[in-house]
Amino acid sequence: MSLSFFDHKEKSFSVDHLNFFVQLSKTAYYDQATMLGTLAEHKFEIPHNDIYIENEKTDTQCFVFSHQNNIFIIYRGSESKLTDWKTNFTFHKNSWPKHEDKGEVHTGFYDAVESVWSELESKVNREAQLIHKNGETANIWVSGHSLGGALAQVTVAKFLLNGIPENTQLGISYVYASPRFASKKLARYIDDTFDQDIFRIVADSDLIPRTPHRFAGYKNCFTLKFFNKQEALIGIDDFSFLNKLSHRFSDVILFAQYAILIIPFVNFPLLTKVGNTHSIDHYETLCIKLKET
Repeated sequence: MSLSFFDHKEKSFSVDHLNFFVQLSKTAYYDQATMLGTLAEHKFEIPHNDIYIENEKTDTQCFVFSHQNNIFIIYRGSESKLTDWKTNFTFHKNSWPKHEDKGEVHTGFYDAVESVWSELESKVNREAQLIHKNGETANIWVSGHSLGGALAQVTVAKFLLNGIPENTQLGISYVYASPRFASKKLARYIDDTFDQDIFRIVADSDLIPRTPHRFAGYKNCFTLKFFNKQEALIGIDDFSFLNKLSHRFSDVILFAQYAILIIPFVNFPLLTKVGNTHSIDHYETLCIKLKET
C-alpha cells in the first residue's frame, strides 16, 4: 500500500490520486487504530487522533483528519449488516431540504450523512481553523467505496448547496463503485450550476453503480471514469456511439442477466462473482494495475 504521493494543487484526473483515494477508502473498512497506524506509517502529520465518527442508529461511519493544508473525509462502505443494506435500499426520494426546487435526493443516503453531519462539521471546522492559523486555505477531499461513495457524493452536494466552511475549498475527489444518489433534476442542476467535480470510478459488470435504476428517476452526475473489459480506464469522451448506447442500457442488460441466472437457480457462484466485482479489493487491483502500466 502506498500513500506516498498527494498533490493538493492537482486539478485534473491523476492516476496517483486514483490510487491514493482507493487506499484510503479501503482502510476506512477498519477501525480508528488501523487508520491512524496506516497514516503514521506514511508520515502523515495528524494533529488530532479522534478522527472516527459513527452513528450506530444509521450504522454510518467516516473518518475526518487533516494533513498539512488538506482535510480528508473518508466514508466506510457497505458491510454485511442489515442497517447498511436498509440504507442502500431506501430507494424513495425526498426533496433536498431548503432547496426543494433543485430536485430530489435518495432518502437513505441523505439521512445517513445527516446523522453524522454535526460531528463531521465540527471536526472539519476544527481542522480548518488550525490550517488557517498558518495562513493557508484548507482543501477538503471526500471519498469512499460503494455506500461510502454515495455518502461522499451527498456530502459534496451538501457543501455545494448549503455552503462550505470559511477558509476552505473543495478539491476534486474520487469515489469507487458508488450507487446513484440524485434525481434527474438534481443531477442536472449540480452539473449545470457548479464547476466542482468528482471522478466516479466504475468497473465493467459491477451492478451496484447501476442502482437505483434510471426507471426510478435517478441519474448520475459528476464525471465517469470506466474500467472496461480490457481493464483500461476510459472517460465518456472515449466512448464511441455504440459504447454510449451500450453503457446507457448496461444496467438493464446486467439486471436481466443476473435475474435470469439468480432467480431460477439461486446461482451462488454468480452471486460471488457479483460481490467480487464490486469489492474494494477488485477496485484496488484495477487501480494498481493502471499505475503499473
